[in-house]
Order: sequence, then C-alpha cells, then structure tokens
Amino acid sequence: MDNKHINIIIYDDLDNSDEEYNERVRGITKHFTWLSDKDISITTDLSNTLKELANNVKEENKWALIVTTGHAIHTNSKDFFNLAVKKCEEANSPLMGHVLHNPAHDYFPYPYLHNQCIVLDLLVWKEIGCPMFEWVHPVDHKINNLVRSAENFHDEYTPHWVGPDKTDEVVTLEHREFGSVVIEKLAEAGHRIINFDDELRLQKWHLYPTVEYETLNKFFKTGEIDTESNLYKSAIYQAVQQKESLNHTVYILNTEGIIAAPLGQCDDIKTPVDHYIVVAGGFKPALLAHTYGHHKNTKITVMDISDAGINFQKYMRENWNGDLTVYPRHILDFGNAYLDYDLAWCSWNSMESEINKFLEEVNLTSSEFQQAWQEYCNIECDYVKTDFLTDPSKLIEAINTGENKNFYIWVSNAFDMTWTVFMLGQKNTMDKFDSLLKHFEESKNNITIEARNLYRTYNC
Repeated sequence: MDNKHINIIIYDDLDNSDEEYNERVRGITKHFTWLSDKDISITTDLSNTLKELANNVKEENKWALIVTTGHAIHTNSKDFFNLAVKKCEEANSPLMGHVLHNPAHDYFPYPYLHNQCIVLDLLVWKEIGCPMFEWVHPVDHKINNLVRSAENFHDEYTPHWVGPDKTDEVVTLEHREFGSVVIEKLAEAGHRIINFDDELRLQKWHLYPTVEYETLNKFFKTGEIDTESNLYKSAIYQAVQQKESLNHTVYILNTEGIIAAPLGQCDDIKTPVDHYIVVAGGFKPALLAHTYGHHKNTKITVMDISDAGINFQKYMRENWNGDLTVYPRHILDFGNAYLDYDLAWCSWNSMESEINKFLEEVNLTSSEFQQAWQEYCNIECDYVKTDFLTDPSKLIEAINTGENKNFYIWVSNAFDMTWTVFMLGQKNTMDKFDSLLKHFEESKNNITIEARNLYRTYNC
C-alpha cells in the first residue's frame, strides 16, 4: 500500500490542576509521535479542529490519526497509520477506534469510543454533518441499538465491529458518551465501525492519566512503581529497562537517519570539519566524516555514556576493513567477546535491508562505503565516557579548544530518550539542551550540533 499523508491530531483532554504532571504526560505523548512539529495539530477542541481540517482535505489526504494525551504508538507512527488505514479500507469502514459496547451492561448500553486513539476518514465524517465526538450531557434520548459482532477482543465489551444494522432493542440514554453520536450517524449512513485489532493494539499503549494520576505522579517524582501493575507492564517497563541498559547496549546499526536534515536546511555547515564529536552508534560517525569532509589534521572524539558502545567502536575500527559482506561475522565475534552486551538495531527488518537503506541515503555503493570506512579509520580518534545530561563539561571543554575550528557534534537522542521523558521530563531535558546550546553560541569556533530532539539540527 502506498504511504498515506498523515493528518495527526493530539487531543489534549487533561483537566488536572497539577500542571507539572500535565506537562510530563504531554511530553510523553509528543515523544511517541514520530513526526515533526509541522505535521501535528494539538487541540483541546477536537470536533472543531477536525471540522477545520475536513473543510480543506481531498481524497489523497482524507485520513486522520487522533491520539489523546497519555497515548503512545511505540512503533513508527507512519507505519502504524498506514496499516490502520489499510485495515479500514479493507473493511470498508470510515472509522477505527476503541469501540466499547455491551447491551447487557449498564456502562455500555450503546456503542461509544474510548478516546485514546482514532483513525477517521474526514470526508465521510464531513458528509454526515461533522457530528461532535465530545461527551454530551444531559439528554433524554431513545434510540435503537446497533448490531455488534459476537466476538470481543477482550472482556465482553470490545466488539470487533458495530453497525450499520439496528436491533429492535430501544435504549434510553441520559447522556452521550464520547464518540457515540458519531457512531450513530455513521451507522445511519450505512457504515460499519471497527475496533483496533490485536495486531495494532500490540503497537501502542495508554497511560490513562486521569485514572492513574496517583501512580504516575509518584513515579514521576520518585521513580517508584509497583512492577506488578498493568501500567508498569504495558508502558513504564520500557522506560525503566532503557535507563538500566544504557551502559551495556550496543547499536550495531543506526536506528535514525544518517543525515538528519534535508538538503537546504543546513547549508551553513562549515566544511571540511576539523573535529567530529559523536556518540558510539553504528556506521554514522564514518558516514558523517565522508559527507562533511576531513583533512590530515581532522580529529574524531567518540563520547558516550555506554562502555559497550565505546568498546564496539574501538573493536570495529581495529578489526574490520569495511567489507559489508563480512560485517555480520564481526558482529558475531564481538558478541562472543562481550557476552553481557545487548546488541541493538531495527531487528524487525533484515540486516541487509537496513544496510541497503543507509547506503541509498548517502548514495554510496558497498565498495565506496568500504573506502569511506577505511578513510575514517585513518583519522585520529579518542574515546571519552561521559553523560551529556548530568555532566556536559567534557563536551564544553572540547569545543572551547582553539578558534575558528569547524565542529560537527552528533548527540543523537541523548536529550530525548524514552526514559528521560518519563523519569526527568521533556522540559527538564530540553532546558539542559538549551543551556548547552548557549555554551556553543559563546564559543569562538563554528559548531553544528545534530540532536534527535524532534529531528532538528542546530547551527551555532
């Protein structure tokens, strides 16, 4: 299926008076939305925002992905979206959501949506009059119930689908739950509404930030949480494990783009580069040196929080000649030499496809890459263990050497990792990053810093 244009909306429905808590939850949601700022709308008024969007979309960009604060798609948002839209099209359904319905239960007498995540055909929604998603109260409304699937995804109130056919049962509603009016109007127009299936559910989770306030707020402030709780198992486990595994994780292939910014955004990078300061990840240090140039006095410094990552870069520079056909064998040898290290990469793809992807990005053949790697290995290199978050002094000291030198600094996602947005907060880490930028701006050297903070590259 062709990639669809994503209209992505973050629906901020937090009504907690604890603004520090709210900002932490918002930061987590934004962290797991794998798009740039320009592709995202954030709103507290969902239906009106959707109406404005629907008035301007065409067939090729009619689908919207709505996530509510506290929700996370922990795979790639674009891949998730394309798969969800494909399932909607195959089912001929204009809406996928967390549909809740059990006519025998007082809480679910008529189908409605839990608002955590919705995929919506905006043109169909516009055709039926843009009915409101939000909760409506009070009403005194009698309505025929909808036919629903006999199967549930879990418990007895998560049908695979509802509508469009009606039953003979008439229910009286004192209020309209979130999404119930939309479901009613879509069914009246002959549309079936479908639920997220297990394949999609496994790619996301929800914090339930209103219900889980006490548990989450305690974790944000103290780092303490019941490891038997569903919240820990579904969401927080990932953050805790990432923090605990930093020192023994090795990125054997890069999980981000080799060149962070499209051409045209970073035309003022001063080249050739005199000093590269890089984290210990995959082939990117070598490919940066190839892309932005080097000379006989160029220096490379690998700065990283991970002993494992530093040892990996040393090992490959000393033992591998850049021949990609034997790279897997060297990975195996390295893993056997360091049995307590975790080897990380986008393992849901083949290693061959990942290697081909970065070769295409930098427009190199495998033989041209081998030459670039060997040139990289001939550049003077030193290794420094440091934590940019807690002690950036070694980095600051390095960029204050000399004058009018050209620096390229790659810190990857050191300031925007899953564990940092959970356990430190995005505002806290961005404040630290902004403080670092001020040091760079005051330097007498020419500095470009590439940071995976929403995929931005900064020129100082």
